[in-house]
Amino acid sequence: MFIARPAGAKGIGLFATQLIPAGTRLLAEKPLFTVASESEAYAASRRLGSHDRKTFLGLVGGDARERSKRLWVEAGWHTVKEVVRDVANVIGKRNGAITWPRAPSYLNARSIFLSNNFALSTSPSMRAIFPNISRLNHACVPNTEANWNANLDHFTVHTLSPVPEGEELTLSYLESHGAVTADRQEALRGFMFECGCAACAMGTPAARRGELSRADLQIKVREFAQSDGSKGELSIMQSMLRMYEQEGIRGRELATMYIATAKMAHSTGALEDARALAKRGLQLEETCCGSDSPFFAKSLADVEKLQLGDLDGGTASVFDTTDLPQVAAAA
Repeated sequence: MFIARPAGAKGIGLFATQLIPAGTRLLAEKPLFTVASESEAYAASRRLGSHDRKTFLGLVGGDARERSKRLWVEAGWHTVKEVVRDVANVIGKRNGAITWPRAPSYLNARSIFLSNNFALSTSPSMRAIFPNISRLNHACVPNTEANWNANLDHFTVHTLSPVPEGEELTLSYLESHGAVTADRQEALRGFMFECGCAACAMGTPAARRGELSRADLQIKVREFAQSDGSKGELSIMQSMLRMYEQEGIRGRELATMYIATAKMAHSTGALEDARALAKRGLQLEETCCGSDSPFFAKSLADVEKLQLGDLDGGTASVFDTTDLPQVAAAA
């Protein structure tokens, strides 16, 4: 379904070799290693077996040196700590040569880790590196999403929309998708790169329209925080959903917003709206996580508590949003 090949300045990326339908599970992987802090990545990478270490070092990092004296001092201290930990300062023999911890090696491992790590939903403080999932490059409006599936004990990647042959498979490294460009770029600094995706290319009309929509979304978020009364909150949430849909933003963030809005609509007696919102939320959840995911099971249980009846009626599909203006306009 996909192949790894050069992706310009981004290094290596994964590209579709055929039309991939929405909701397709592309990958399910266990991590090469997990750490609680980026400072532990170097030591963790050195504990890998030769094959896994080669895989890790084959990932592309950002500018590890960053021309920072502080980082070189940090690298020096970590190198010293690694030497002290090893008996007689000897790490072992690889290819007939003794391998010693060195500052450039630390900086390289650090940059690879920063550019490729993921947070685990089971323990948000833990960060993980994966052999293939880490090759997926970032886009602010991605066509895939990665989530931890506790039932499988694997990190899974699903397509959020149909991906044409030849298109790069991307996912968002950000926890929230509704931020304006400046805020997204600031959040991405920790990954040691500047995003140049279509949503960040302010020279295009589509990107400028998207930026205005996101700025309006921020206003809606503030209004929601200051709102008083469920009907006002419902109207704001429905407007936010419409903005996400118009920008092509999919995934669990949107799915959970739909389920939450369905609960609001249910509480006001707007049962038809609640049914449409719940159906859309479950569709999105299944698409981005899979029907075997605990996330989907929880959302399904939440919707069943609303006793909305059969959700299979109607013609709405995951990517057919023709009914959304009517839903979104309801107050």
